[in-house]
Amino acid sequence: MTPSAASAAGYTVVTDRASMQAVDTNTVSMLCGQFGTAAIPYEYDGVGLLPHLSEMAATALDILDNDPDGFFLMIEGARIDHASHSNDLVRTIFETIEFSDTAQVVLDWAATHPDTLIIVTADHETGGLQVVQNNGQGNLPTVTWSSGGHTATNVQIFATGPNADCVFGTLDNTQVFALGNNPMPAIAISPASIDKSVRWTHNPPPNVDSFTVRNSGLCRLDYGVSTDTFWLTAEPVSGTSSGEADTIWLSYDTTTLEPGSYAGHVTVTDPNAAVPTRQFTVNLTVKSVPGDFDSDKDVDQDDYAKLQICYAGSLAAIPPGCADADLNGNGHVDVGDLNTFLQCATGAEIAANPLCAD
Repeated sequence: MTPSAASAAGYTVVTDRASMQAVDTNTVSMLCGQFGTAAIPYEYDGVGLLPHLSEMAATALDILDNDPDGFFLMIEGARIDHASHSNDLVRTIFETIEFSDTAQVVLDWAATHPDTLIIVTADHETGGLQVVQNNGQGNLPTVTWSSGGHTATNVQIFATGPNADCVFGTLDNTQVFALGNNPMPAIAISPASIDKSVRWTHNPPPNVDSFTVRNSGLCRLDYGVSTDTFWLTAEPVSGTSSGEADTIWLSYDTTTLEPGSYAGHVTVTDPNAAVPTRQFTVNLTVKSVPGDFDSDKDVDQDDYAKLQICYAGSLAAIPPGCADADLNGNGHVDVGDLNTFLQCATGAEIAANPLCAD
C-alpha cells in the first residue's frame, strides 16, 4: 500500500487534509487517502495537517453519492480501540467525541437521502471500561478498567432509516450483515415432534406437553398457530417474538378416538418469514384400557379367559404372549393383576371404566 502503487492502479492519491479537500468529488470516483505511515495521531494530541475522521467521511460521501445505484460505506473510529488498549481515558474520550461528530456528518447527509440505512456499532469492546462516578461537566469521570485487551461484553447497535426497525433486543454480530440485505424473521421451533401415549377413554390434562417458537432471524416474528385435527389444540393461537422463546401448550381430546395410532400437526405461520410455515408433529398412540385384551372396549369374560391362561403367580416369569397381562407392571402375572382386572371389569356391552386408563 504505497502512493505509487495506488496511482498505478488508477486511484487519485491524497496524503493530507488540504489535498483531500481539493479533490473534485464530482469527477473523482477512485480516491485513496494515505495519511502518513502509521495511525493518524490521537485527536487529543492534534492531527496536524492530516484530516479528521469526520472530514474523511464527508469526502467519501460526496464521491459515493454520485452513483445512482447507491453505495456501501464503512467508517471506523479505530483509535478508540487503541486508546482503550492503553486504558487511556482522556484519549478514549476525545476519539469517541470525534466518532460522534462523524456520525452526525452522516446523519446530516442522510437527512436529504431518506432511503439510507445508517448502522452504528462496534466489532468488540476493549478494556472493560466502567464509569463509576460522574464528576461534573468539564471533569473526567471516575472509571475502572478490567483489561488491556478485547472483552466479551456485548456492544450496542443503533440504526436509523430503512430496516432500522429490525434492530432491537439482542442480535448476533453475524446478523448485522442481513440488515442491509433484505432482513426477514425466521420461524424456529423446538423440538420438531413429540410422541404421546394415552389410554382409551382417558383425556389427558392440558398444558402438560409443549414446544417453543422463536425468531431466529431479524425484524419481528408475528406468528399464528393452528392445528389440523379435532383432537389436538394448541395455545396461544398467535404471538410475537423478537428472539425470545415462546411456549406453545398442547391439549388432547381423545375421548372419541379408537385405540390405534394418530398423527396431528401444529402449524406456525408468518407470511413475512423467510420460510412462511413450520410444522410441529404429535404422534399419538391410544392404547386399550388395562384388561381389554381383545380391544373391544369391554373388560369382560372374554378378557378374563386370557388372564387365566396368563396367570403364573408372583414367582414365575411372564409367559410368552402375556406381556400385556402384567397390568400392574411388576414383572409377573399374579394376584395383583387379577385385582386390577376386577376393578376395571364392567361386563359386555358396557364401556370400559375411565378410571382404569390411569
